[in-house]
Amino acid sequence: MMDAAVGIAVFLDDRATFDRAVNTWRARVPAYIYLPEDGPLPVPPPNGTKDTPEEIIRYWQGQTTFVAGLAQETCRDFGHTGWGFEAASHVAETAWIQGLDLYAEVQE
Repeated sequence: MMDAAVGIAVFLDDRATFDRAVNTWRARVPAYIYLPEDGPLPVPPPNGTKDTPEEIIRYWQGQTTFVAGLAQETCRDFGHTGWGFEAASHVAETAWIQGLDLYAEVQE
């Protein structure tokens, strides 16, 4: 959805919508891709109620072993996982074209 929202915002030249979509992306990507520095469990999804270990594991399709780069949908299927990575990179590329370097933000 963020891929579409950013594209629509650019097409309409709507900075407020662009900023909202990018802020959602900034919150959602850390909850979609697990990194060891997140701790023993992935970051909970933003604006949600899944914040206990049991709820997070259920949200991650029952996954209990977390390794760097594992995506929230990896245990669902690789199609959705690929689409998630693809959409995240589309948002970052569109933002970069608009003068916002999201890649630099996630490398900090």
